[in-house]
Amino acid sequence: MIDLYTTPLGTTARTFFAVEAEKKYRVGEALLVLPSDLLVKQASCESKIQAVNFEYLPNRIVKLNRSLLQSLLPDLPQFGNLKKISRRTQELLVGDLLRQLDKLHGLDYFSKLTGKEGFIKAVTSLLGQLSRSGATQEEITNALSEWEDRNSTYALKDRELSALYNLYRSKLRAKNCYDLEGIYRLAILVLENEAAEVPWQHLYFSEFYHFDGLQRLFLRALAKHCDLGVGLLYEPKRPEIFNAVERSYGYLSGFARLQELEVAPVARSRSLQHLLTALGTGAYQQEDNAASIQFFEACDKEGELRAVLRSIKKQLQQGSVYSDFLVVLRDFNTYSGIRAICDEYGVPVTLAQSSSLGSQSLVEFLRLLLAVAEGGSEAVPAYWRLLKCSVAKLCWHFDGEKLNLLKQKNFYNKLSQLQQDVITASFAEDDALVGELEALQQLVGRVQTRATVAAYGESYLKRCSRS
Repeated sequence: MIDLYTTPLGTTARTFFAVEAEKKYRVGEALLVLPSDLLVKQASCESKIQAVNFEYLPNRIVKLNRSLLQSLLPDLPQFGNLKKISRRTQELLVGDLLRQLDKLHGLDYFSKLTGKEGFIKAVTSLLGQLSRSGATQEEITNALSEWEDRNSTYALKDRELSALYNLYRSKLRAKNCYDLEGIYRLAILVLENEAAEVPWQHLYFSEFYHFDGLQRLFLRALAKHCDLGVGLLYEPKRPEIFNAVERSYGYLSGFARLQELEVAPVARSRSLQHLLTALGTGAYQQEDNAASIQFFEACDKEGELRAVLRSIKKQLQQGSVYSDFLVVLRDFNTYSGIRAICDEYGVPVTLAQSSSLGSQSLVEFLRLLLAVAEGGSEAVPAYWRLLKCSVAKLCWHFDGEKLNLLKQKNFYNKLSQLQQDVITASFAEDDALVGELEALQQLVGRVQTRATVAAYGESYLKRCSRS
């Protein structure tokens, strides 16, 4: 059975769920399911109920029902031999498959994009969205191949996308690999069987505003084995804000029991309360000083961090405490050197012990060097980023931000012309800076455009030992 609770913007059903779970269930019989690790950590500090993220559930179900899965899918390898792949591995696999398709069959629509990193990321994301739609592989293939009255150019794109999607799924099966969508499918298959083992009596879902197609199927299958309480952030009379919630609410309300939940009002400043109630309506109010809301403008991500840290530092000096502040990043992996910058401002920071290797400053510098040395269409944008990356600022003294202003005056599609104009622009500033820029360009010229990972590593280690 599913009980569906809706809560207005700025409120949560989490406290209500935690109190009910503590009263009714013993440890381990109920879980609080939240959409982010940050909320999981916060809930773990506030309540005795175990808090997990959504992805924990299908993984746990699959692990507990290995024997049942083996009987349902005799060709499935033992669970210990199943390999769950990361998003980065997915991107590498998709990039390889695109090149294979282009080489073997020719890609008329996507041929010029197969080597571009941004395109590969976008296609990987699209394949994930198709899988999470709730449709089967066969249904997706049929939809792409039998789209009526489709423009011929777009029909060509659909055929190539269908070929890539089927090749991707086949490759995963052949290698005994499963992405997150595949794990969901296995869990749903298990839950459709009455003999499935589910260790919980009640699961509480809070702070969600949307469930994708695959999650909705999973919830419905899970409800056959234990009770579910779902707290959905939704106000039916504010479609301009909650339009994205409509599909999940409509699906769940079709078979869930609708419950009313009275949430105690939260004390907020006048400006924040106005933002909460008037967001999306077009209404506004005149404020001499809305101290609760500030806007910062910066030229890059490091500038963003520094602006935020200056604001935090000022408030700390006025008596605030560190635990009053939370910094939210859209994508943690696109920001590098966070701890070093916080240390520079004397602001303690709590970060994960490990982060993506690709987000490290040195790795970014090496990747940009390779992109510039390789040439092609990616060389020019990579060179712009190379001039102002963290390692360049550390090793040389030219102003990469100022040099990037050349983009406003000229459009460059040739790396050689860009490099020459950068040198020319530096002559007006300082002859010494010209020498530093020439040193950077010489370094780019010494980079091998094709080599093994081991050879690259040995080469960079030698250069580091000489510097």
